This record gives sequence, structure tokens and C-alpha cells, in this order.
Amino acid sequence: MTALQVGDPVIITAIPDAVAHGSYAEHTTLPATALLPRPAGLDVTQAAAIWVGFSTAYGALVKTARMRAGDRVLIAGASGSVGRAALQIAHRIGAVPIAITRDASKSDALRAAGAADVIVTARGDHGPALQQRIAGAGVDIVLDLVRGPGQRDLLAATRTGGILVAAGFLDPRSATVAPGDRVSVVDYRGFSSTSSTRTDASTRVCTRAARSS
Repeated sequence: MTALQVGDPVIITAIPDAVAHGSYAEHTTLPATALLPRPAGLDVTQAAAIWVGFSTAYGALVKTARMRAGDRVLIAGASGSVGRAALQIAHRIGAVPIAITRDASKSDALRAAGAADVIVTARGDHGPALQQRIAGAGVDIVLDLVRGPGQRDLLAATRTGGILVAAGFLDPRSATVAPGDRVSVVDYRGFSSTSSTRTDASTRVCTRAARSS
């Protein structure tokens, strides 16, 4: 990282031990590894909001799912900050991001963010819409920011050897998904890609079917 100088505007990255260091304060002391130079053009509000969304999306899709150009990527809960970031990252890499939302009025904004297609579904019931729109062998990657019973439909829409990365909790109901060997399921935590003290418990692989090359 470029050396920081007194007075430089910075972004504080995710801090696993925020309770120890404090975060809701006028002053705090942090290691230099927890800071990034704030890009020119970002005001304070934008800088405060951008890190969690983009770091979570990048860690889940690029570092965990190993997304690459041409992958079909299904993003459940695409209207939120992490979902919007995931659309932009996938589009930038050359993947084919497909957004899922419950609000049809957000379709144009999701396409503007990079979605190749937008699927509007009912809460917890993705099945009919996915069966209609996901043709062929299924998607390569699913980023599930919702969980709940709808995860079953997301798994059904994933090709054999694909991966589902669960990185959100918008639906508090149980996903009730039994482990299998057709699709890999990863319980992702953002700190697993930003913390230097990563533990095996931070990323739990429920099924270990390898993605096909």
C-alpha cells in the first residue's frame, strides 16, 4: 500500500475486531493495513458506503467462486448494495450477471448496473420464474444474498459442478437445504477475505463438488 501522510483522506476497511477498536467515534486508532487511500471523486458519504458492498461482492464472486469471463452468474437480492456491486463486478470481468428482484420497478436500474437479464420473483418462490428464464444446463455461479426457502430453487437452477455462495440473510427463515454432491455450497463471510486472522470457520464448504474446468 502507498504510504499514507497526515491529513490524507482514507477509507476504513472491514474490521473484524470493531468492538475492541471502536467504530462509532470521532477518533480511533487502527493499523495501516485497515486503511485504503480514498479515491479522488468520492465524497465522505460515498466512501463510507462503498467498501462493504464491493469488498463482499468481490470476495464472494472472484476470490471464492473464481468467477471468470463467460460465467453465467445468478444474483439473488440484486437490488441491495452488495447485489449492485456484484452486478458491476461481474459485468466488468465479462461474466453474464442475471439479477433476481421482488420489485419490478427496479429492473431498469439493475440493467443499468450491468445485469444482462432481470428476473422478478415472489418472496421465497423463485421456482416458476427461474424455470422459465434459466434455460439449458443452468448457471455457473449463484450469489445468494437472501437465503430462506428460495435457496432450494437457486440450487436447482445451478449446473452440476457449479457453486452457490450464500453471503446474506435478507430472509430469516431456514433455507432447509440438505447437503448433496451436485453443487458446492459456501457459507461466505466478508471477513474471510479481508482479515489477516482468517479461520477455517469463516468459510464453510457444505458440499465439495469441484467446478468443472
